[in-house]
This record gives sequence, structure tokens and C-alpha cells, in this order.
Amino acid sequence: MTRQKVMPLLTFSPTMNVMSSPVPGQPLSYGYDLLGGLRKDLKTLQGFGTVIQELLQNAEDACDLAGNPASQFWLDFRDDGLWVGNDGVFTDSNFEAIARIGAGSKRYDEKTIGSFGVGFVSVYQITDQPEIYSGRQQLVLSPLDGKAYPATDVDHPWPSTFRLPWADSFSEVRQRLEAQPVDRKNIENYIEDARRAFAECAVFLRHLKTLRLLQNGQPKFTLKIARPDSRTTRLEGSDGQVITFRRLDIALSDELLAEAQQRGRKKDLTLAYPVKFTSKFTGRLYAYLPTREESHLPVHVNADFYPNTDRKSLLWDEADKRSWNERLLQAAAAAMPEVLTDLQDISGTEAVYDFAHQVYRDNEQLSSNHVLKAFTGAAWDTCFDAFQELELFEGRDGSYVDHGSFLIIRYPHSELLPELLDGSSAGFCPQRNTRSMDRSSKCLRQTSYIQPTFLEHWTGCSVTFPSGY
Repeated sequence: MTRQKVMPLLTFSPTMNVMSSPVPGQPLSYGYDLLGGLRKDLKTLQGFGTVIQELLQNAEDACDLAGNPASQFWLDFRDDGLWVGNDGVFTDSNFEAIARIGAGSKRYDEKTIGSFGVGFVSVYQITDQPEIYSGRQQLVLSPLDGKAYPATDVDHPWPSTFRLPWADSFSEVRQRLEAQPVDRKNIENYIEDARRAFAECAVFLRHLKTLRLLQNGQPKFTLKIARPDSRTTRLEGSDGQVITFRRLDIALSDELLAEAQQRGRKKDLTLAYPVKFTSKFTGRLYAYLPTREESHLPVHVNADFYPNTDRKSLLWDEADKRSWNERLLQAAAAAMPEVLTDLQDISGTEAVYDFAHQVYRDNEQLSSNHVLKAFTGAAWDTCFDAFQELELFEGRDGSYVDHGSFLIIRYPHSELLPELLDGSSAGFCPQRNTRSMDRSSKCLRQTSYIQPTFLEHWTGCSVTFPSGY
């Protein structure tokens, strides 16, 4: 078998050395129809974004020899292939797991994101023969003859390096996998897909701190991930865009914990939401890696859901697995009061209104037969109850007041507000139903104030403070 030598890659890499001569090891046989298995799995793992997600997953799970989590990730679109690196180091068991691709050795490891082998299959969308380098070891995966070829005494750019030569011709591997060759004209689209995958995955990453995107060794984009405390994640792109997320880890009930153990599922349930909400933000469901399924709320929800085999949505067609997914979502909906309280502490009352208003709108826009309607409806109900029960609103003296009193203090000249509040539950404005929302809008539209306030975000109408307030 002819092997391609690994050439020096990036001038800034601390591990850059002249390539030494690899010492071949004993080839490892897969012991089964590798191409047939790859062909089957690959059909459900389509899309270049999936490739990037899986490579990010591998980096997130990696550690150095001292057991410290990897913090750096590199992705370089080179003429000869896609080069990927992180500052973790493979153990012998890692090499064995990737050699036995598809075994899923990480599935039940509490410290890792998901299945190693099955996800790594996605790289065969773009390559016929992946090459893995870590420490001084090399492993070349050759699906055509069903073997993995190890070697030692090799140098490479980063502590762990993946080289994925472009499969840009209709080779025998392409034909056997029933996969299309890579079209080099799509490289720029791949780069944009990678940027998008960086932003989507970074929200729930626990360890990686810097994600670098390059083209032929030249920097294209860098995403820095800061975690100033256990609940805050700040994403700063080299393009100047910055977004800060708050994270809420939800403790499962004893009943759900017992069920998770019975099912062999992890016990994680985490929400993420931006500190400064914008209408452009779209919540998404994550099964550790992002799916393409929106949450239809202004939050990301991450848990050990049952996803479809293509990982693009949650599994809704099997009753038992659907039940588990729905129960996790109900637990997420029940945590909305904690989100409102956190937003009040971090960003103030305006953020509370922005968030609750979007929950209301998202729930109203979802049809009654939508698979997520029970989730969004429960989220709105808990927001509604929180406005009545939680200390979210401050009076003039700094003490907390109920929502109705807060509105009276802020809008003392309104003629319709007292009437509206008098007929509402516990002084809440507006009520759950659309008719009450309309009455609230009418009330607030008839105020004659000057400066705009956050209530216009809540009601969808123009509202202002009294002059000089």
C-alpha cells in the first residue's frame, strides 16, 4: 500500500517538524463488511455541517496526557484535503475505538458527548481514506481493503491531527459507498457551513476555548469561547460579533433520574438563552450536538434526547422514545420561572418582558397539532404564573411588587389600565388568552407618554414613560 507523507502545515504550529519516516505496524482487520456498513450509516449522516459537528465532538472529548481537556481546535481547508487538529492526545483505546469504527465506544461515557465511531462515519462524505495522527502514532483507515494501517515515529502539525484527503474523483470507494465526489467549487460553501457549525456547537461546549478556521494555512475566522462563570458562555468572533448566553442546568426529578438509568440515557438537561434577546435568535433542540429542529421558544434545549438516525431532528415516530423526549421537554418548560428570575438579575425587567413576550408569540404561532405544542404551551403557562408569583418587578422604593402594581406605578395616568387590572387574575396584565392581550394593547396604546419603554416589546404596540419619569 502506498502512503502519502504528511507535509508541514502551518507556520504558527508549535509542533511543526520535518516529517520523519513512519515505522509501519501490523495492519488491523475490521472483520466485517466495512464498506457495506459505511454505506448504510453514511446515508443517514449527510451534510458537511454534520462532518464539522462530529469533528468538534471528538475535540471536545479529547484530553492531553495529563488528563486536561483539549482547548484548541483547528480546521484548515487545504488544496490536498481537510486538515483538522486539536490539542488533545489519543490514548491507545481511542485509536482502537476509531479503528473499530461504528462500535460507539463512547456512548455511555458520562464525560463525552456521544458515539465516536458512528459519527466519524460522516467524514466519508468527503474522503476515501482518513488519516489520524496523535502523539507519534499514525492510523490510516482503508475501507477498500477493510483494514486500518498503524505506524509510529511520525510528526504532524498539532498534538492530534486528522487529514482527510478530498475524494474528488469517482473512485472505487465512491462507487461502493454510493457517494458523490467532492466538488472543489463548493469549498467556499463548506467554509460557510463550518462557520455556522462553530456558532451552533459552541453554546454547549464545556472545554474548547478557541475554534480556528483556515484556508491553506491562512486564518479565515476565529471563534473564542469564554466562560467567566459556570452559567455564562461568551462567544466572540473575529468578525466582531459577540453574543453572551446564560446556561441553566436542570435537575431531573427522581422519577426521570430512575428512568434515565433504566434507559441508559445521560441525566443532562440544559437550557441556553441569550442575555440580550433579539428577534433574530432562534431556539433549537440539541441532542448534545445541534439538530435542525427549532425549539419554537427563545431557548436552546440540550439533553440526551432520542434523535432520528440522521440526527437532524428528534425521534417522534416511536411511542416509547417519543415519550422520553416529551418528558424531558416538559421538565424544560417547568424551568421557565428560573429563566425569568435569572434574566431579571442579569439584564433587568426589559429582558424579562422580551423573553416572556417571545414565549407567548411562539406558542400562539404554533398549530395545535404540532409535536411541540404541549411544550410551548407549558412554557407559556409557567411564564404566566411566574408573573403572578415571583419577585420580578420593583416599586419606587426598591421593594418587589406584583405585576399589576408595577404597571400602575409606571403608568399612573392610564385610564384603561385600572379597569383592565381589576378584571384580571392577581393583577396580571395581560392574561393568558388572546382577547386579554388585545385589551392590554388597547390600554397601552392610549397612553400619551414620550419615551419608549420595554412594554412595546411585550404588547407589540408603542408605549412610553411619562415625561420626566
